Amino acid sequence: MKKLLLSSCLFFFLFTISSAQIGITATYASAEAENWEFAFQQEFGSERQLFVNGSRVGLNYWFRLKPIRIEFLPSIEYADYGTWSSFSSPSDRLEYDLTSLGTFLNTRLYLFDFANDCNCPTFSKQNDWFKKGFFVNLAPGVERLRSSIVTKAGEESVTTAEEEWKLSGGVGVGIDFGISDFLTLTPIAGVSYSRDLNGDHLFDTTEPNASNTDLIQYYAGINIGLRFK
Repeated sequence: MKKLLLSSCLFFFLFTISSAQIGITATYASAEAENWEFAFQQEFGSERQLFVNGSRVGLNYWFRLKPIRIEFLPSIEYADYGTWSSFSSPSDRLEYDLTSLGTFLNTRLYLFDFANDCNCPTFSKQNDWFKKGFFVNLAPGVERLRSSIVTKAGEESVTTAEEEWKLSGGVGVGIDFGISDFLTLTPIAGVSYSRDLNGDHLFDTTEPNASNTDLIQYYAGINIGLRFK
């Protein structure tokens, strides 16, 4: 999995560096899988949360429309969430893991500066920075989601996993800070939604579709935009 991600990111970087308008995103993330979390809490207690801590990284390529402020950042992104619960000893435990590898068409709408034709996103103008920098982001995409449970007993471990392709839809906000014509820093936050993930391999249940769940992913972090020309 990590080798596939590294190869994809390297290819994407080499392809886009010739056009030289790229971005790197790093965010803190959490995931909400309501039905899975209910089953998890039934077993380990209501104070425990599933997939609450995670991270998300991505690479994107930037281009825009003229003369209006709509910008596109198609991206490759990877997210990882994990939770574990110990039993009688630290070496005996269950590990729940959820990963996502997806591609998204991030579409930024600069609502307060929609009709302008400034040299964005790394504009050098000093006035009206909020008006020029604030945007709403729409992010339709497709993700390969892998959910797994690892049962560890001493040095032995057993992994049960399921992989699914899912469409997703996301929305977020951000604001550009043009440090120079080369560098733009963009704090971002958002949420994405996917439907009906299968969790039969994660939890024991005799009820049909009881372990299926919708998935909401939350994230907040920063995008570093680089323009080499």
